[in-house]
Amino acid sequence: MQTAQNFLRTEKSSNMKIFIGEDSENVIAYETDNINDDKKKLTSNAIIRTVSVLDMVSKALQLANGVYRESLKNTLLECEEAKLETTEDSENGDEELFVG
Repeated sequence: MQTAQNFLRTEKSSNMKIFIGEDSENVIAYETDNINDDKKKLTSNAIIRTVSVLDMVSKALQLANGVYRESLKNTLLECEEAKLETTEDSENGDEELFVG
């Protein structure tokens, strides 16, 4: 599902093709090899590589977060002695984390 942010999709080939749009139906395609200004071409390609790396890091962090939350959940389910009787809001300033 797309959010309100623009989406950016790249195709790997000898030419870098970029598709930018508000949703998958309203898309404008660009090819960075067609940029005449060498500085803008280099900048565009550097930004594309950076965005690609950040996307991979973001996905890796989401995966790691999910794995650790599941591990925490499984560990706590085995520790009856740590179970609280109620789920009232913490009144003493303890840090709280919801693990679904």
